[in-house]
Amino acid sequence: MEQDLGGAVKVYGRKELKIGSDRLLALISGLRVVPKVYEVAEITMVQYWYNKSWPQPPLPYDDVVLAEYSIRMPLQIGWSAEDRIVRVEVMSMARVRTTTTIPERGNCGDSS
Repeated sequence: MEQDLGGAVKVYGRKELKIGSDRLLALISGLRVVPKVYEVAEITMVQYWYNKSWPQPPLPYDDVVLAEYSIRMPLQIGWSAEDRIVRVEVMSMARVRTTTTIPERGNCGDSS
């Protein structure tokens, strides 16, 4: 994502996906049983800037970094159409659903 600031551009980019090899192996093993698995992973994002007059946007380094954010994002992992390739989709927060069972009024599970 880029934001024009006149002569400079503010950019957001992914820096790191924090998921351990043991957890990744467990997710891939799960794909042997079901077509899709879900995980909430920590993703580190970096906000940096560059000048429009520069020949190309730089990779983020200390002189241009404005901020760093760590967020938790839901991921959907499944097999792609191509054989033996895993596809990872970062799901939007709007697509994440939770199911909550709320007891009816007066029926809270007590037998009195």
